[in-house]
Amino acid sequence: MTRDESIILARRGFTLIRNLLEYRVSVGAQQTIIQRLLTGPKYSNESAAHELAEALHNLDPDNDFLLELMRRNLAAFVEKYPRFRAHFEEFL
Repeated sequence: MTRDESIILARRGFTLIRNLLEYRVSVGAQQTIIQRLLTGPKYSNESAAHELAEALHNLDPDNDFLLELMRRNLAAFVEKYPRFRAHFEEFL
């Protein structure tokens, strides 16, 4: 991964984290209060933002091992939250 690609990935990730935390986007369709209580915090915006931050914290374009770890974690993130796959598809 080039430095330019890592900058693009970081910007997309940080923008999505901010948008999740400010509820500009949602991890799923609008849910009723009952549905939120049934699904719990596992699929909340805050959980998704935290998981994305964890996935991207190993973003180091000069370290192949850390890049592979980041790619695996990012793949797990988009598997759990498929609506965000398009943001990161080219980096997986």
